[in-house]
Amino acid sequence: MARASIAKWSLTAPFSAWEDVSAYIPRHHTLWEAFYGDGTSGAHLTELGFDVIHEDLDFFEHDLGECVVTNPPFSGAPPSPRAPA
Repeated sequence: MARASIAKWSLTAPFSAWEDVSAYIPRHHTLWEAFYGDGTSGAHLTELGFDVIHEDLDFFEHDLGECVVTNPPFSGAPPSPRAPA
């Protein structure tokens, strides 16, 4: 990935990404979107018809819902395939 495109990255998954994976998420469970971020991912999942718990809580200190579905945060950009080892 070219370094110029890293500035265009978003740390939150867009609605279209949740739409793309929604067929693989169980609808008969209450979901926990465990990493709150800016709050939009929980709203997206709710808009897609899922029963979602999405609260600004520490993932490592809580265990909610029946199924964790999330786009966890990360720091830094992945290494460029052309970066020296």
